[in-house]
Amino acid sequence: MKKLILLFFISLTSLNLIAQTEQTSILEKKWIAKINATALIDGFSFPTIQFAVERKIKPYFSIQTEAGIQAYSFRNNADTLSVDNSGFRLITEGRFYLFNYLKKDNTKKRKSDGLYTGIQAFYRKNNYNERFYYFPDQNSYDNNTNKIIDDYGIKKEVYGINLCFGYQIPINNLILEPYLYIGALKRNIKNFDRTYNESLGHVEDDDIHGFIRFNDEEKASGKGENIAFGLRIGYKF
Repeated sequence: MKKLILLFFISLTSLNLIAQTEQTSILEKKWIAKINATALIDGFSFPTIQFAVERKIKPYFSIQTEAGIQAYSFRNNADTLSVDNSGFRLITEGRFYLFNYLKKDNTKKRKSDGLYTGIQAFYRKNNYNERFYYFPDQNSYDNNTNKIIDDYGIKKEVYGINLCFGYQIPINNLILEPYLYIGALKRNIKNFDRTYNESLGHVEDDDIHGFIRFNDEEKASGKGENIAFGLRIGYKF
């Protein structure tokens, strides 16, 4: 975590130093400030108010830093709170605009100029509470009796690396940026105040949200695949 936070601030500092030391063309705007519209309704991890800043280093290369803080939660189903509901996200990525690199005349604008690929490092952490139902034994499960409520807390850390694919659509100074990420991640999950214990013969209640709940459990810690997509809206200056 400390390394990723340090990477985020180093990247942000680098953007500032580059801006101070490099002469900026009057005609070419090299900064883009963005808001991540998809992050506001992210139900797969947690919704965040999330902003990004992209700095063009070359016509074909840029660095972007992004940060968000949890806005609200879809997951507050528990009456008993074991942890404080909170979360944040840090992202740093380097981008390569292939068609800008290949074209010979940089003064000419083409639709393909907005296509990019790159590498992204990310870190996110959030705490939340969840409600779970189970039965004390198989007989209770078979007869649907003695159902027990289990309110517990979850602390989750996720970090990883992605390949980035995206396209910037300019509308004057306004930028629309659909994106796709494919990569790998590692989860560290801890549960608090949980009473369900499979070794004691407890049986889970049937739940159509079982896959989502599995990602709340400590046994879901470890390596995995990652895919994400969404839309940023930005302003070029």
